[in-house]
Amino acid sequence: MICTGLTKTQLEQALAKLKFADNIRIDWTRSFSDRRHRFVLRAYSSKQKGARRSWTGRRSVAVCWHMHRDFLYACFAINPQAKFYTSMARYIGLEGFEQEYPKTAHKNIGSQMMPVYMPELCEC
Repeated sequence: MICTGLTKTQLEQALAKLKFADNIRIDWTRSFSDRRHRFVLRAYSSKQKGARRSWTGRRSVAVCWHMHRDFLYACFAINPQAKFYTSMARYIGLEGFEQEYPKTAHKNIGSQMMPVYMPELCEC
């Protein structure tokens, strides 16, 4: 995802507030400026809380839908005008996030024959 409006330190502070923060990390991909960064949330262990399964049922170090939600709420608590761009949605400020986030629960990430939705893959 890409974040605009928060520093790396602020993003790490938001991460520290998560329920399963001991299993979640930020993998930094690129910094465009002091307040614009590309990163991925990852779990240290696919067997602990905060990780999710793939649509096939295999364990993954991808962070679950709920952890993304909690992380973004923690970020918006620091800066309600922050912007996040993900492969599933654009969140422009807290208001935009609260409007768009619930819709991501209904996007099929499985196949047409075996549909599956993000909240169903949660390990927390």
